Amino acid sequence: MRKNTDLIFRAMEPGDEYLLFEMENRPEAFRLGETRIPYSLDFLRHFIESSLADNFLSSGQLRLIACLPPVHETDSKPNTKSPAPDSIPCQNDSIPCQNDSIPCQNDSIPCQNETGRAESFFPAGISPLAESASKPGKAGKAACSWAFPPVGILDFYNYEALHSRAEIGILLCPEYRHQGLGQKIISQACSYAQNQLNLHQLYAQVRTDNPVSLKLFEDCGFARCDYRKDWIRAGNRWIDVIGLQRIL
Repeated sequence: MRKNTDLIFRAMEPGDEYLLFEMENRPEAFRLGETRIPYSLDFLRHFIESSLADNFLSSGQLRLIACLPPVHETDSKPNTKSPAPDSIPCQNDSIPCQNDSIPCQNDSIPCQNETGRAESFFPAGISPLAESASKPGKAGKAACSWAFPPVGILDFYNYEALHSRAEIGILLCPEYRHQGLGQKIISQACSYAQNQLNLHQLYAQVRTDNPVSLKLFEDCGFARCDYRKDWIRAGNRWIDVIGLQRIL
């Protein structure tokens, strides 16, 4: 597990379609999900645009990007020098200031403070972060010049206002799996759902052929509440589904 597991949740933004394209079109996403048709970049681009205009209370869905905070040299070894204030640049060596053509984004991502950590705009430190610059990666591959590296996707969906509940799902980037980050995302998501979304409970539906996800939710305090036989069709066989819920 990572030593620094403080995660930041932010809203989707232009440029994230490359991240979604790479993750949503993976074979395991088709196997474990209900989608059978690959997503196009254009579809995902419009999905992001519409989600920015939608309200969770009306649309019933909220998708957030889970990110790591920036890693600085001061996080790995002590700083033996005490430079004068004028010599401390905005955004240190790990996140250089933007050049003259792209202004330094001190309005949306504040300068680093004395601890080398970015200031948070929200008390819980897990609300969607403001804009960060993004641009397509090489060869059309995902990704932006993120100051906060994305590690996964968090979804709240099937929101029911009357009963104050929503379904939860996560999708981790392959390179960040098996590091304890899935449990961190779900734990912080539960706090966010309770304190910011005013939800009473979250629930999840996990296939019986996905024991890793089943254990993950149970480790995060979700309890089994129902069992559905032959709920998912996978080729010529049927998969059972286990329902889990957590009262917040």
